[in-house]
Amino acid sequence: MNITKVYTLEDWNDEKAKYLTINTLVLGLYLAIGVMGNSIVIYVYIFRMKGQRDDRYFIPHLALMDLCACVVGAGYAMALNILPLRFQGNEICKILWFASQATTMCSAFMLVVIAIQRYLKVVRPFKKQMTIQTKHFSLIAVVILSLFLSLPCLMFYGEITIDNPNLNLKGYRCGTNPDADRTALFLYNAILFVTAVGGLLVISILYIMIGRTIYRQHKFRRRHSSATSALRSKNRDSLEWNPPSESGSVQQKKTPMRDSLDFDSPFLDSLTDTPFAPVKEETSPLPSPTFLSVPLTTTEKIRSSLTEMPMKALKSTIPTVRKHFGTHRCSWMFMMITMVFILSFIPRITLNVLESVDMNFWGKLTDWEIAHYLFLYRLYLVNNISNPFFYGLFDRTLRKELRKTCCCTPRER
Repeated sequence: MNITKVYTLEDWNDEKAKYLTINTLVLGLYLAIGVMGNSIVIYVYIFRMKGQRDDRYFIPHLALMDLCACVVGAGYAMALNILPLRFQGNEICKILWFASQATTMCSAFMLVVIAIQRYLKVVRPFKKQMTIQTKHFSLIAVVILSLFLSLPCLMFYGEITIDNPNLNLKGYRCGTNPDADRTALFLYNAILFVTAVGGLLVISILYIMIGRTIYRQHKFRRRHSSATSALRSKNRDSLEWNPPSESGSVQQKKTPMRDSLDFDSPFLDSLTDTPFAPVKEETSPLPSPTFLSVPLTTTEKIRSSLTEMPMKALKSTIPTVRKHFGTHRCSWMFMMITMVFILSFIPRITLNVLESVDMNFWGKLTDWEIAHYLFLYRLYLVNNISNPFFYGLFDRTLRKELRKTCCCTPRER
């Protein structure tokens, strides 16, 4: 007796979901790293570093927005991958799409606010800066603007039905409502595109100006440091003298000497900066050995100077570079965060443009092509999970407090 297996909606859903397995695992990794990293940052900055500086004001707020973006964005995307044809619930679909859009925008607008704050602090340090009230207002404005721009999602997205007449099956997924006004949807996507590109341009221009100012300051400090070192060296050479001897006569400056008989002589250890010191007479009954000492030749002086130059240059460069990055540590941190944001957000903007121009863009793709494009589309989540690593890399105080927390050491008051 032959029994034909019935091809159900679950089978159809599982068949589509297997193409997105790798994508789902990557999203799970995003979710785990994002939740853990941003939660640690929020805890340390709020509970372990209560006396925060002005530069750290936006960090816990940005971490909170990144945390929400990871939970909502990655969690929602995983649900779409696992249930590509069984995602039922029109209201849930609308709310999740709205929440995902709003949290992503909050994180993006926060980077614009931070770029403005860094611009005022670095490029215009003597002009009016952001007060604590201005920062509070900017946070509220970011949230309100993000919610406002995300509201149309409730109208354009929802549960849609997919019919398969060959299998006599009907699937459900969350996406663009086919009954939505196409003109209005295109206009909304155009507004989002202009907003995204405008924000990226503003951030890029501000950080270019910040980078140029930092470079000029670094160049000025190096030139000033070199001039100061040269002046000190010149003054030290011109003022170098020996005090009068016990007899009252002024001692002449002695020329560095070398031992003509033994180049492993201890005399060579003091040839760099210190004058030649005569050997004390030994109290031994045996006569002390006498060494014939002659002045360093010009070639040997040049050779000695050339040997010391790289080491002196290295010693003068390392503190300058270290001081430079220490002074502008916060600016460099936010520059790196913004660069990752721009690179990770470009694929999403590009795909949004393509699906706005061609409403059937996703319908023309194969299952494997959809998997690849979805991976690029959700690459923006890298921005939300990478920020905690930049905080730990650039903020030494955060690393110190984190070590104390892991070692269960009470916070210093």
